[in-house]
Amino acid sequence: GLDHIYTEWYFLALLGALAASLSACTLTRQLPVWRVAADWKFLDRPAALLKMEEAETMPRAKNIDLADLLAQRGYQVFMKGKKLYAFKGLIGRLAPIGVHAGLLLTLGGSAYSALGGLGGSVMAPEGTSFEIGAGLRRGQPFAPIPSVSKDQVMVNGFNIEYLANGQVSQFFSDLSVLDGKTGLEKQRKTISVNVPLRQGGVTMYQTDWAIASMQVKVEAAA
Repeated sequence: GLDHIYTEWYFLALLGALAASLSACTLTRQLPVWRVAADWKFLDRPAALLKMEEAETMPRAKNIDLADLLAQRGYQVFMKGKKLYAFKGLIGRLAPIGVHAGLLLTLGGSAYSALGGLGGSVMAPEGTSFEIGAGLRRGQPFAPIPSVSKDQVMVNGFNIEYLANGQVSQFFSDLSVLDGKTGLEKQRKTISVNVPLRQGGVTMYQTDWAIASMQVKVEAAA
């Protein structure tokens, strides 16, 4: 559905199509262009040289002088007998390949996260506990069950920090991770927004808070 669009089959299919397109472009266009640019071409026929887009005849020029001038302008110069070959910007031909490789790596990470990750949410009032596995949504084909799925998380306390004008500045949850078999405390930490609790490969964020229940104490009239 649209509530989990990044893990749906059609989104993953689009990722696969984009990855295939980038791979095809790299293999059929970028790599051949780089190979051609990196190939030393010692042309020895004047007719072939004069067919180039920019060609000029210099009867009294010397190869060594041309090599020095081209090297001063940033060219890589190679000489083979009376022949000379110079180029520059070869590294720039690798840039698109690097960009494509980075995009493919990002797409692969997104696919792995969607197919091999677990996620979910739990509403846990203060003073209660929940099983870590209860908050993880199963269903992805390559998602392993974490070893701490049977451990309990106890909400020891909850506090809100206010600004001077009464607005909420930050809210904190004091959590304890209890071993699922022995009940012993394995970790205790106070978390807040963007400061999560990590245990056994599972990262728990505090995302929101709300009033879950109210207690009313009725005192007897004097």
